[in-house]
Amino acid sequence: FKKPNPYGANNSVLMVGQPRVSPTVMGSSVVFRVYQPSAQEVSVAGSFNDWKSFTMFRNTSDPSEWGVRYDNLPPGTY
Repeated sequence: FKKPNPYGANNSVLMVGQPRVSPTVMGSSVVFRVYQPSAQEVSVAGSFNDWKSFTMFRNTSDPSEWGVRYDNLPPGTY
């Protein structure tokens, strides 16, 4: 499905895997996580990183979970 962004356009949203609490906001840091056991690579892109695809890291204690942390993000909806 599509969700409007603050720049007058739409972002495509794809829900993948089991629901997890993501993103997690801690002050000015945001952690994005996705649970996808069959994935070989997972990437994230959005207005917060100029739409440059960034590969998420595999959780070493749970290889089905991928994540990435962004620091110093401006206030917004993530």
